Amino acid sequence: MKRLLATVLLVVAGCSGAAAAPGRPPSEVEQLSLPAVEQRQLDADLLLELRRDPHHYFRYLAGEFVSRECHVASRGPLVNLHGDAHVEQYLVTSLGRGLGDFDEATTGPVEIDLVRLATSLRIAGRMRSWDARALWNRFLEGYVAALSDPSTRAPEPSFVARTRSGFHRDHARLLAWCDTLFEPIGDDEQARVEVALTRYVDSLLERRPDLERESFTIVRVGRHGLGVGSRHLTNYLIRARGPTDAPEDDLILEAKAVSTNPDATCLPTANRADPLRILVADARLAYAPYQDVGAVDIDGQPYWIHEWVDDYVEVELEDDTLDETQMSELIYDMGVQLGLGHPRGISEPYGAELRRELVSFVGNEGESTWATSGQLFRATWAGWRELEW
Repeated sequence: MKRLLATVLLVVAGCSGAAAAPGRPPSEVEQLSLPAVEQRQLDADLLLELRRDPHHYFRYLAGEFVSRECHVASRGPLVNLHGDAHVEQYLVTSLGRGLGDFDEATTGPVEIDLVRLATSLRIAGRMRSWDARALWNRFLEGYVAALSDPSTRAPEPSFVARTRSGFHRDHARLLAWCDTLFEPIGDDEQARVEVALTRYVDSLLERRPDLERESFTIVRVGRHGLGVGSRHLTNYLIRARGPTDAPEDDLILEAKAVSTNPDATCLPTANRADPLRILVADARLAYAPYQDVGAVDIDGQPYWIHEWVDDYVEVELEDDTLDETQMSELIYDMGVQLGLGHPRGISEPYGAELRRELVSFVGNEGESTWATSGQLFRATWAGWRELEW
């Protein structure tokens, strides 16, 4: 392990002169473009957002991006994949901090997560004039540290401390905001959601007999249009009674459709609409897993359900108060989180062997992984620049 770790640290320090893995032929990456026909069909506000923000463009085309990755970045040991790892997936909430949003989580080759995050860093670097390579090296430091010693914990990033200091811890504020998000649905559709919620409560009470069924009596149901890459999905917002009849302690639940990606040819489980892959990823990858998650079916479409928390802040590259030093702290934390979560539970009782394989992969292939992210970055950036105005 010490020899492997020393090899990795040479890569992290930028001492490796290899441009690509030995024997690995160069691959062309098809430009990541949004067809003109689809552009004209988009909501005007969303299209404006994609034109303005190349990272949101990258996020919106997540499914197509993975199909490119499967051609050039599907190497390495099988791990618990986040599936959509990028810098704006870092969250600070009432529960904790770290990479969240496991909608695309699955099992697959580790390079999928590494290349996607590296591409995100390249886009962030271009947008903010940051040293993307230095940030990538910082990520690898945290990743290898956690793989080498699973007791590793990252210091709390200054962005997290600053964000938490501004938390309102105001449930009434959350409820008032949610009231602005509800998009009305028909009576039949609402009835189907209510039936699904009953099944969710049944399974939840099996695990949590301390809860009361009346807490989940529905007050209001509607759709919502939040998200970037998930806006094409039908996601539901549910306001429930809570522990008392007082509206001040009502619960907010979200039922999120489980997506599939038939173009992810290197990720067979991503082609199955299986909510359990999301629940398992939440348990294995999250620093602080969602509370009381569950899986249901609505009109033949699988959904997973979780409760919203009072305070929830995502990293945004357009945040001028977020500087490169703070991002370096965040990306190290992401490295530690994935270094702990990628191998967790997937190969027991041979977890130590898997961690060694991952350290070896990063040491041997870290440079070519970074080079591959450059190909994907250029394909994404070129597609974004061709958006119609």
